[in-house]
Amino acid sequence: MASFSVSTNMYLRQVYAPNRNLCVKANRAEATNKTLISADSSALGNAIKTIGAFDFSNSENLNKEKFAKILKSFTDAYNYTISSSGTQKEGKIAVNSKKIKSLTEKYSAELKSLGISVKGGYMSISSTASTNISPDKYEELFGKDSSYMKELSALAKKMNRSVDISL
Repeated sequence: MASFSVSTNMYLRQVYAPNRNLCVKANRAEATNKTLISADSSALGNAIKTIGAFDFSNSENLNKEKFAKILKSFTDAYNYTISSSGTQKEGKIAVNSKKIKSLTEKYSAELKSLGISVKGGYMSISSTASTNISPDKYEELFGKDSSYMKELSALAKKMNRSVDISL
């Protein structure tokens, strides 16, 4: 498993519902790979919806603390998805996992400008990513009309639908 840190918070638990126990690393050891990939890809889809629904329009009243937690839950769900699906060497899940990594790599410069680095397909957030928030830049990449979010959502759905077929 790749090394990335997960900070369980209310937003991560929400995106993992009804599999809340799987957002805690210690609880994942007993789960089957099929269960993990299904829960992770579903959580990623939920995290995309959550971050896309965030209101970036009023920069003066922007709740940076809330946004930081939502952003962290998105990157955690993303990293868990890459980790669990990365165990597959062939089939639709492997193909979609590679496409997700490739898509994120394509947007790595934009992500880096927002304080999110991509290394080995995994995301990590700098400590200043959400404190130095530029609402327009974040909305451009993470808003509901973002090309990145739309493509990522479609890939997460494809992965989730292929779990029963591939495993």
